[in-house]
Amino acid sequence: MVLEKAAITGASGMTGRHFVDVLCERGIEVIATSRSACAIRGRKVEWINWDLGCWLSNRELDTIFKKSQAIFHVGAYVPITSEDRSYQMILDVNVRACACLAEWALNRNIPFVYISGSTVYADPYKKGIKEHFKKTSGEFGGFYGYSKLLAEQTLQYFANKGLKLTILRASSIYGSGLNRTKLIAKMLHKAIDNETIELTPPINNSYNLIHARDVATAALEAVHKEAYDIYNIAYNKSYSLIEIAKNAIEIANSGKLVLPSDEPHNKARTLFDLDCKKAVEAFDFNPTIDLRNGMLEMYKIQRLWAGNE
Repeated sequence: MVLEKAAITGASGMTGRHFVDVLCERGIEVIATSRSACAIRGRKVEWINWDLGCWLSNRELDTIFKKSQAIFHVGAYVPITSEDRSYQMILDVNVRACACLAEWALNRNIPFVYISGSTVYADPYKKGIKEHFKKTSGEFGGFYGYSKLLAEQTLQYFANKGLKLTILRASSIYGSGLNRTKLIAKMLHKAIDNETIELTPPINNSYNLIHARDVATAALEAVHKEAYDIYNIAYNKSYSLIEIAKNAIEIANSGKLVLPSDEPHNKARTLFDLDCKKAVEAFDFNPTIDLRNGMLEMYKIQRLWAGNE
């Protein structure tokens, strides 16, 4: 499928901004929606304010998305802390909006790409997680993680009616614009501020991290190949807390790392070890941004923002 115009929800968020960048670089016209203003200049992007918690009719969505040939549903309500119990907000934005958008996409016969996550899996520490593995009932990832599974199930209802649906289950997404409370951004900011990064056990556990740009590229390739199914996407290696912290300090050329004096002798485990063979076979999935370069981009953008303040 040759894509000339596409719609993106959540365009002002960290992942959404990378989607806008990738599509614009490919010469694709973009209709970008979000609740917060999307600061993009000099490109073929039209920003429209829309809160995903607000249900719109098919006619209203026609007015917003015009003649978009595909929709990339990136927007979501992500709780900042695990104590956030905004159940109504999570359901409205993360689940109810899927039904609204899917109905429109089905009626207009256009592809729908949903960015889900590895939080849908019951055991995030299992090795080589495949798409059919057991799903969560809300333990890991809390109600937010469970909402991603509810969203998938909602979309499957419309897929059974003919919706051209692609679901991408990403490992752990990072990139420029990542919330400062999140692991990588938190370490990088500590290093930039010349502070001490203190690691707590288990420091040898590894995390699979995928850059938002690689997620956007995978979504676009899936549409081009008309790969309508559920796919895991992750980077081809995982990184320990020590590696993440050392990268932050080396990139910022400041900061200090303090390791725990007594590390329990537990077997190291990997979080989000996703098997991506299905995506490789379907649309030649091939992530290209390693942690070093991904964090370096975050650092450069942060310094640029700081210089403009």
